[in-house]
Amino acid sequence: MNYQKRKTRIMKKSIYFLLFIMCSTQIVAQSNFEKVLPSLVNNNYDVEQTSDGGYIIGGAVLTKTNTVGDTLWTRRHFPVGQTTFITGVTQTTDGGYAYVLSDKPGTTWHCTLVKTNSTGDTVFTKKYGSALESYGWDIIQTTDGGYLVTGILFLTSTDYRIYVVKTDVSGNEVWSYTHSITSQTYSNSVVEIPGNKYVIAGQSNNDATLIKLDNTGVPVWTKTHGDPTLIELARGLSTTTSGGFVYTGSQYDSGNSTGSSYLVKTDVDGDTLWTWNEIQYFGAYIEGYGFDTKELSNGDIMVTGSYGGSYSSSQNYSYGSLFLTYYNSSGTMLNIVYPCTITNTGTAIAPTSDGGYIISGGISSTDLLIKLDANLCVYTTDTITLMNTGSPNLFCANSGFSLQVPTNSCNQVLWDNGSTNDMTSYNTPNNNPGSYYVTLTNSFGCSINDTIVLDTFITTIPVITSTTGDTAFCQGDSLILYTGNWNSYWWLPGAASNDTNIVYTGGNYTVQVSDANSCSTVSAPFAVTVNPLPTPNISLQPNNDLVSSAVTGNQWYLNGVLIPGATNQIYTPTVNGTYTVEVTDANGCVGISPPYVLTTVGINKHQLLSDVFSYTNGRLTVHKGVWQLYDMTGRMVLNGSTGSYVIPVGIYILHTEIGANRIAHIK
Repeated sequence: MNYQKRKTRIMKKSIYFLLFIMCSTQIVAQSNFEKVLPSLVNNNYDVEQTSDGGYIIGGAVLTKTNTVGDTLWTRRHFPVGQTTFITGVTQTTDGGYAYVLSDKPGTTWHCTLVKTNSTGDTVFTKKYGSALESYGWDIIQTTDGGYLVTGILFLTSTDYRIYVVKTDVSGNEVWSYTHSITSQTYSNSVVEIPGNKYVIAGQSNNDATLIKLDNTGVPVWTKTHGDPTLIELARGLSTTTSGGFVYTGSQYDSGNSTGSSYLVKTDVDGDTLWTWNEIQYFGAYIEGYGFDTKELSNGDIMVTGSYGGSYSSSQNYSYGSLFLTYYNSSGTMLNIVYPCTITNTGTAIAPTSDGGYIISGGISSTDLLIKLDANLCVYTTDTITLMNTGSPNLFCANSGFSLQVPTNSCNQVLWDNGSTNDMTSYNTPNNNPGSYYVTLTNSFGCSINDTIVLDTFITTIPVITSTTGDTAFCQGDSLILYTGNWNSYWWLPGAASNDTNIVYTGGNYTVQVSDANSCSTVSAPFAVTVNPLPTPNISLQPNNDLVSSAVTGNQWYLNGVLIPGATNQIYTPTVNGTYTVEVTDANGCVGISPPYVLTTVGINKHQLLSDVFSYTNGRLTVHKGVWQLYDMTGRMVLNGSTGSYVIPVGIYILHTEIGANRIAHIK
C-alpha cells in the first residue's frame, strides 16, 4: 500500500457540522489503529504510553495493553462498587504505575492514591482529605519522584473546594492546598511547569479557573475566564511551546439550558489570548463538551470530547459522540473528525514516542483506543479483494469477477475507473486480466492506495466420450456418455448432474462442468445417433417355402425355438407351427418378424376347416379373417374378406389371415 497525507480544512461555517469519518479497526505497521477494548475495560478516563510502547489505561480497572492496543492484563484493587473509576493514571520512573480514584470503604468517599509495580500489583495505597469527604481526579509524578494529586475536598456537604496534595515517592503527604472558595477540578487538569511549580484547571464561581502553585503549595496566581452571563468549567489542561496554557471544557447557558464545548489559550501568566465556542464556528451551540487538549508540534491544537449530547445543567451532560477537533494557534477551527467506531466521548489525549498520539474514549459506552501516527492519521488496512474465485488474484475466464474493498462508509473510495458511487465494490466492464487500483481516503485526508494484479485460471474444456466408444445405438437401447472428473456437472439436453449421462434418444449432447476453482466450461457437442430396428416379414412361396424380407442376417425360429443352421433368407418348413425370423442388420440392430402360423390341409367338399371357410359346389365361403387365392404359378387369382365367392375350377393355394396368424391351406 502507498500512504499519503492530505490536509483537510473546513471552510464553511454552519450549524450542521460537517461529518467526516475516520475508520480503521486494524493496524498498519503497529503505528496507528482504532481498537475496541474488552467490556471489562470500561469507563476509560485516562491513558498514557508506557516505556515498552504499550499503554496504561485508567477506568473501571487498571488496564495494560501492548503496542497495538491488545489487553495484556487488568487489575482491580478494590471491591466492585467501593470506588469510582480511575480518573488519572501515569507510569512511574521505576516502571510501575500510579493512579488516583475515589474510594468508599464505608459511607465516606476518600481521595485515594494507589502505587503498583510493573505488573499492576499493589505497592501502597494512600488516602487524603478530611473526614467529611474528598474525591480524587488527577495525578502526575513530579520531577522530584513524588506525586501531585488533585481532587475535591468537602468542608461541608455543600462547600467543596479544589484540593491538591503533594507527596513524596512513598505517597506520604508533603503539603496540601485547598482553594479559598467553592470550586472543583476534573481529570487531566494538572501540569508541572519549570521550577517545580504546578498549574491546576477547574471551576470556581461558575467561571473556568487556572491556579498556579509554587513548589510549597502557595498560590502564585489565580485566573478566571468566561462570560459573566454564562457558566464555564476548565479541564484537559496542556502547556504550549510559548510557555502558556490551553484547556477545554464547557460553556453553559442556563437561560436556554444549552451548552458548548469551550477552548481557551492563555499566556504564561494565565491571561487569555483567545477563546473559542461553537457559536463562532457553527453559529449556535451544538451541545459539545471538551475533555482534553494537546498542542501539536506545528502549534495547532487537538481537542477531544463529545458532540451532539445534551445539557440538563452546567454539571450534568449526557454524552453524544466522540470527536477530535483541530485548531490553529490563533484559535481558528480547522477540522472535525469522528471515529468509525461509535462511542460517546473522548476522554484523554497523550503523546506517543513515534510523534503520534493515543486517544481514549467511552464512558458507559463502547470503550475505544485510537492511535494516530505523526501525520495524525489512522490508515485503514483494507485492501482490494477478488470475490468468489477461490484465489487472491486469479479469476475464471469468460465468467467475470467482482472486486471489493471490505470497508464501510467510514472511507471514501475512488476506483481507477473514476467510480465513487459504489462505495465497496467494482464490477469491471470487460473482465480483463490486468491491474486494478483503488484509493481510500478518511476524514483526516489520509489516503491509502492499493493495487491488485489479476490473471485467469488455467482451465481445460471437457471432452465427452461413450463408455463403449460408440456414437450410435439401436432403438430401445441406450448409450452411456462420460466426461471425466470435475467438481460439478450439468448435461444438456436433460439435467443429469453426474460424470455420466445415460441417453435414450439421439441428438447433440453437451456438458457444463466446474473445476476446483469453480470455473465453468462447456464441452463441444457430442452427436448421438439412434438406429432403427429391422422389421422383417415372412411370406409363403408357391412351393411352400418361407421367405424373409431381409436378404441377410436371418435366423429362423419354430415355436420360439432357434432352428440350428436356418440362417438363409429362404427356409423350407417341414412341419406345421409358428415361424418367426430374427434379422440382424449392418448396425447390429435386431428385429423379429410377426409370427407366421403354417397349417397345411387338403381342401375338397368332403374335408373342411369349417371354423375358417367352407367350399361347396364351386363356391368358397370364408367365415373369418381375410384371404388370398393363388394358382400354382404363384399368381394371386382372387382375394377378399369374409363372404361367399365363386371359384373357377382348378388347383389353388388358399391363404387366410386371422389376426396375426397366417394359415396356408393347400389343395
